[in-house]
Amino acid sequence: MPASRSITTRSTGMSRIARNIAAGATTVNGACWTPPGPRFAGGAFVGFIGSCIDVTDQRAATRALSESEEQLRLATEAAEVGLWDLDVGSGTLYWPARVKAMFGISADVPISMADYYGGLHPDDREATIAAYAAARDPAQRARYDVEYRTVGKEDGTVRWVASKGRALFRGDRCVRVIGAAIDITARKAAEKSFAASTRAWNSASPRPWPSGRCWWKSSNRRMRSFRSSIATSASWPSTARPLMGSSGCLASAQGGRQPAGSARRPAGTPG
Repeated sequence: MPASRSITTRSTGMSRIARNIAAGATTVNGACWTPPGPRFAGGAFVGFIGSCIDVTDQRAATRALSESEEQLRLATEAAEVGLWDLDVGSGTLYWPARVKAMFGISADVPISMADYYGGLHPDDREATIAAYAAARDPAQRARYDVEYRTVGKEDGTVRWVASKGRALFRGDRCVRVIGAAIDITARKAAEKSFAASTRAWNSASPRPWPSGRCWWKSSNRRMRSFRSSIATSASWPSTARPLMGSSGCLASAQGGRQPAGSARRPAGTPG
């Protein structure tokens, strides 16, 4: 190190830096100070002789890492995503409060892989564990991408979870498994409700079309009407497809017939 970068002080003229060092500081003005200890002569302090290194870049990198971690935290909170991380060697499992909640566990309760295995719904346990094992297997190294149900450890509530992750290997040895999880209980409930509605719609008996005035759109996009004295859709023009409308029955010149099982509003009834 150039002589100009070394720090040497005397008791008769200690600088601010020297005073900080004498007080025990190890980092001064962006430099890391490694003192060998104070020097004394006859019981009196005479100074320090030591060295320092510039840690400006290290400090900037640490600050950038902190900012990046804060961005990730805000993004995962906004997306309601929970991160999880397993150190395979030590068996240490990291679950934030959001993931613990997916398994019905309080935020301050310690967890382990036993909570993961024990929290899986019996009907989903075998397939979910198989997917996890395939991800950890060095011969497969499969992507962990599953949807499964959990049974809350503390509340017994059944929830749906979607989770994706991957294993990290050192040679042929799995050393870490990391991923993300999201609660999809509401989405699954909506899908179930929609499926039930679809089944009910498709199972409804076909209804004949009543006589009355109905409307359809002709090829020149003008609205036209006619009166039908026959109570079935067979009386409709071959180019018309019935559609629901607010004042009678609307039809389109796209062609087609009344879908089997569909129920339409009778002609002339209000919307």
